[in-house]
Amino acid sequence: MFNAPEPYVRARMLAPFTRPPDSGLGRLAVTKDIIQIADLLADKTYLKGDPFAVEGVELAGIRTLLAVPMLKDDQLVGCIIIYRQEPRPFSEKQIQLVKNFANQVVLGLENARLLNELRDRTCELERSYTLVQQQASQLDTQARELRKLNEGLKERVGE
Repeated sequence: MFNAPEPYVRARMLAPFTRPPDSGLGRLAVTKDIIQIADLLADKTYLKGDPFAVEGVELAGIRTLLAVPMLKDDQLVGCIIIYRQEPRPFSEKQIQLVKNFANQVVLGLENARLLNELRDRTCELERSYTLVQQQASQLDTQARELRKLNEGLKERVGE
């Protein structure tokens, strides 16, 4: 959480993470679509007394909430949630900006994953190459020893 009020951060860190199905995050998880709650005070999760929503309003002062999914191949890999402490919906332009940012984050995460995979594979190949070099060196040593034995046998047979 970035720039959230300390009491809200503490409450979120101490409590087990739950995602009530009818909360903004719960709806996002099901629909994989952008969720905007214009006024959390008027939202059914808050009105029902859901602790997740109540803490958001009372500890963080959340009024307007925007939840934007981070999708990779239609799989939900995360989300970006931003909020206002006043009931004022986000504009389409602002929503599109957050959506583009979420897409860029997903690309960055995928690039980081691919880079780590490439590094792991490179280390694997380096270990294999070192092993092959050691084996080639051993085979070279054995070949020299066999040549010496062969030369010794030729000398004996030639006597």
